Amino acid sequence: MVAGADEVGRGALAGPIVAAAVVLSPAFLKSKLAWIKQVKDSKKLSAKLREQLHKKIIRHCHWAVAAVTSINIDKMGIQPANILVINKAVKKLKHHPDYLLLDYVANFKSPTRFKTIIKGDSKVFSIACASIVAKVYRDRLMRKLHKKYVHYNWAKNKGYGSLEHRQAIKKFGPSPLHRKTFKIN
Repeated sequence: MVAGADEVGRGALAGPIVAAAVVLSPAFLKSKLAWIKQVKDSKKLSAKLREQLHKKIIRHCHWAVAAVTSINIDKMGIQPANILVINKAVKKLKHHPDYLLLDYVANFKSPTRFKTIIKGDSKVFSIACASIVAKVYRDRLMRKLHKKYVHYNWAKNKGYGSLEHRQAIKKFGPSPLHRKTFKIN
């Protein structure tokens, strides 16, 4: 059993880093579902198409999601948090995979045998599925958090360093969910 894994939110100024692990079921692998041709790196899809594909992926595949908070990112650093969140997502799968394929992560360590692939989210179907699941989960979370921290417009920028977001940080200061160790200017 092989799982694909990917993370999102690594470069954001606020919010968690989120990872998903996806295992394609045997029935899925034999199917000829037309929508699978649309699956690719989540960054290359519109929000609407990501949402549509997300529904289909979680219906037809085995999957798990994990997050590491901005507080823990500040404590351990982004690279260890990146490794931790992927391993947490894999560990949450109902059945532990025999092998893991993931979008490239430097110095990755895991109890599961693995291969990191440069631009894996563009080359490997299960990694692309994981990128979609993780992105949709994190985007939904940031839209929810926006309601509490409206000044930063996370509904739009999802915690990334847009000009509007950086200006809001200068005007209102950082929220408790901002990564204090990340350079904001």
